[in-house]
Amino acid sequence: MSKSLGKMNIGNEANGMVLSRIGDLHRQMVDVARLGVTQYGPVVDKIIASGCRDVPHIERTLDYLLDLCCLPSGVELFRRLCRYLWDIDAAGAAFYVQQYREMWDSEDVPSQPNRPADER
Repeated sequence: MSKSLGKMNIGNEANGMVLSRIGDLHRQMVDVARLGVTQYGPVVDKIIASGCRDVPHIERTLDYLLDLCCLPSGVELFRRLCRYLWDIDAAGAAFYVQQYREMWDSEDVPSQPNRPADER
């Protein structure tokens, strides 16, 4: 019986090390996302303030911003730029909203078609 408990402790130690490493990686990913938000905030501001209508540039920026949506500040940048794109290219904006939903929405959340997206 003690052999089995010894193996169990080794397994628990290994699991603890793996979980610790996963936690470290998560913190690093969040740090990179924070840096991205810091760097892309001025890009989004400039696109909107200048009245930029360069759809490929806006779409590339939205592509990058999708990866930053793990942070509320990343979601805010993404939403601002999507709303801006809506007036220029509604179909393009809808595409990025769908991309966001596929990447970030939980499958556990039931669809609520009668509520505006801002309230979900």
